[in-house]
Amino acid sequence: MINNHTCIWGSYWKEGRWGYKCCYSFIKFSYCTGEAGKEIANASEELPSELHEDEQLTKPKTLMEIHQQKQKEEKKKKKKKHKKSTSSDSEGEDRKKQEKLKKALNAEEARLLHVKEIMQLDERKRAYNSMYENREPTEEEMEAYQMKRQRPDDPMASFLGQ
Repeated sequence: MINNHTCIWGSYWKEGRWGYKCCYSFIKFSYCTGEAGKEIANASEELPSELHEDEQLTKPKTLMEIHQQKQKEEKKKKKKKHKKSTSSDSEGEDRKKQEKLKKALNAEEARLLHVKEIMQLDERKRAYNSMYENREPTEEEMEAYQMKRQRPDDPMASFLGQ
């Protein structure tokens, strides 16, 4: 047998792990410790419950627990920040949002002109995937699109020249 083991790997199974039956070792290709290994394995099972409680306290957190903890901390920070913010901050944010919306509206107009130019070209001369973008639109771009899009059920569209 391998490394002085008297049993094959997989002859011992405990708590979802396979090992050697001769020494209760869970490490494949390890050297056999024989009866001494069995005694040590049995002694480790009989540890006081205090040590197991300490292990549970120092047990590493799962990714889900870490993520949830970070979300809670972020929510607390947002609440504190929201309480601290004054009316001048909100006015400044409103101005920034309006500026972003104006930029997005101008960009949407430019995009519509570009699309119109591309659609004027013959399909054979048009670049492949010329109207395809590889990024997600921002919130301002979505709002600008909603404001600029043509609505067939709009009764005022004919008066506005759309």
